[in-house]
Amino acid sequence: MSDQTQANRSELRPHTHDGSPELSSRFVPLADGRVARFDTVDPIESAVPTPEFDTAPAPRHNEMLAHARKLVDDLGLRFSEIDRREQILADQLQQLEHERRELRLWKQEAEQELQSKEDILRQRDATLAEQIASQQSVIEQLRAEHDELAKRREQLESDRIRLLAEVGSKVAAEREQLQQAIAAAGTDRQVLQAEFDRQRQQLDEAYRGKLLELDAAKSRLRQDVTEEVLTVELRAERESLIRERTEFDDVRTQFFAQRDRERAELDHLREVHESAVTRVRHELLAQRQQQLADLEVATRAEEAKLQEGQEAFAWQREQQLTELRHERAVLENRLRFQQEHLAKARQEIEAAQNEFRRESQRARGQLEEGDAIIRLRQSQLDRVRALLEERERSVNREREMLFKSQRAFEQFTEHDRERIKLEREEWDHERGGQLADLRRQQDMLALHANNLEGRRERLDKLRAELEETHRTTLEMRMAIEEAWAQMTQTCGVDVAQQRLDQAQQQLSGHYRGLRDSLIEQRHELDEMRQLFQTQRDEFRAEQQTLSEWAASQDRTLRTREGDLQTQAEQLDVRESAWRSASQRWINEKIEAEAVIRDLLQQLTSLTEPTSPVSMWPHPSMPVYE
Repeated sequence: MSDQTQANRSELRPHTHDGSPELSSRFVPLADGRVARFDTVDPIESAVPTPEFDTAPAPRHNEMLAHARKLVDDLGLRFSEIDRREQILADQLQQLEHERRELRLWKQEAEQELQSKEDILRQRDATLAEQIASQQSVIEQLRAEHDELAKRREQLESDRIRLLAEVGSKVAAEREQLQQAIAAAGTDRQVLQAEFDRQRQQLDEAYRGKLLELDAAKSRLRQDVTEEVLTVELRAERESLIRERTEFDDVRTQFFAQRDRERAELDHLREVHESAVTRVRHELLAQRQQQLADLEVATRAEEAKLQEGQEAFAWQREQQLTELRHERAVLENRLRFQQEHLAKARQEIEAAQNEFRRESQRARGQLEEGDAIIRLRQSQLDRVRALLEERERSVNREREMLFKSQRAFEQFTEHDRERIKLEREEWDHERGGQLADLRRQQDMLALHANNLEGRRERLDKLRAELEETHRTTLEMRMAIEEAWAQMTQTCGVDVAQQRLDQAQQQLSGHYRGLRDSLIEQRHELDEMRQLFQTQRDEFRAEQQTLSEWAASQDRTLRTREGDLQTQAEQLDVRESAWRSASQRWINEKIEAEAVIRDLLQQLTSLTEPTSPVSMWPHPSMPVYE
């Protein structure tokens, strides 16, 4: 009951049927919510309890409305929590995008580093060309030594001719020895020429192996960079798979095109080097043929000179015999003197022969020393060639392993992309359905709230009607009492009693109809209460389902976050392993280059003679076996 209603009721003054005012009376509310009337003129207590018309408020409906509002607030909190998690996920996506940009910068830096390494390789190619030029100088030095040997051979031939002129009886033996020496020198020269050709071929093969190693190193570096980029871009492509695929294919196509161009340039350079080596080989072959022709001409000239010397010696011998016949007497007198002179000449010839033998032994020792040096060079070159072949096999194995890992990585990436796309679509679909359910539930709650508000308004209206009925009933009672008094005064008690019974019957029928309508309204309220209870149970079930779904989504997001963290750690481990492997490969490459430089320095030192006679290397120079 509102304050305005109580004020209106307190100001109320009942009237009789003829419009005259009723006797003074007042209404007093009781402690239990009922109302009693006290008359001032006729103090007859009329506190009649009316429990059917109590107008106490409905706290149960208010409690249900409060509970519904609380559920709506809980749903709002749930939605805000979901929005907050989506914001966190968006922040993580932004962080992944930032990491992807950093990886792109790192990729550019790696390409720049690769370009610098290619420049270093070009410088090393230039260094290798300089080393080939130094080998050419070594070859020229060997040719100079060969010319010096030829000069010494000519000197020996002149000495032999002089000895043939002085010695008659030992010409044939000395001639055979000289021919053997010439044959040995020719054999040694052929051996040296063959060794020179073989060394030249080995250097060409080593140069080709070096070019292949450079190509393999360049391919491996590019493949390592490609794998690292693909391995690190996996985290970024999890959220932008479709958008970045085209860009990645374009970059890979450009990279392969650039690699093909560089490979074509290297093939062109290799062909140029091979043509240069072939041209030098043909020039050396022509020089060798020219030297053989010159040697054959010199041999024929020497044989002609020997023949002329023999004929001159025979003529001189005949002249001497003739002179001996004519001057036998004189010679017999001078026989002792000539015998002594011949003894002295024999001693001189023997000394000259001994000197010649020592010179021949010295030359043969020098040839043996040169042969030992060439064998040492051959062993060192074989070792370097074996190291290069082993390195090439290792590079080929690493290349195959990288190709396999790259194919497996691409397959895994494609499968992961499809799985993430399907999960994303399914999650979006489920989220859309759940959002639609939540909107439908919100609409239902709003409809229920409107219905409850309408019911509340109807209850307030019913309460006002009940108060108005109660007031009218009291007024009618007062009017009846007044009319009863007047009727008893005018008509008598019996007639008044009869009229009163008729009025009571009419009132009983009227109130019976009111009671039936109230009972019917109460049944309707009970049915509405049961319906609301059912709807509340359904809403609680839907709320429980939504809570379980939110918890499941939370667990799924946490699992995904843990998987992403694990993958990030694995990528960090692989990146550190790749860096350590790259550093180890660089160290091994530096060591191999140092070994090659030492070998080349040793070869250069071995080819420089310490004296014009001896060809042994300096004792302080290390020799690798």
